[in-house]
Amino acid sequence: MGFFELQLQLEYKAKWEGGLVVVAGRWFPPSKSCLIGRTVQEKMLLAVYEWRCPDCGTLQDREVNAAKNLLAYG
Repeated sequence: MGFFELQLQLEYKAKWEGGLVVVAGRWFPPSKSCLIGRTVQEKMLLAVYEWRCPDCGTLQDREVNAAKNLLAYG
């Protein structure tokens, strides 16, 4: 099954259960955006797992930060 078919199935099931599917855009940078300082890191290697926001100074775990940004997006 391709991603488009998966999205169609999710939307169908959500509509059936009274839910909603929110799709983030292809270029939405959830792991490179600071949720607190709203700074977006333009370039970041995939090997970087933690980074510090240059605006607010918070230490960001890339995976946790991405999950929080996607939750806030939805």
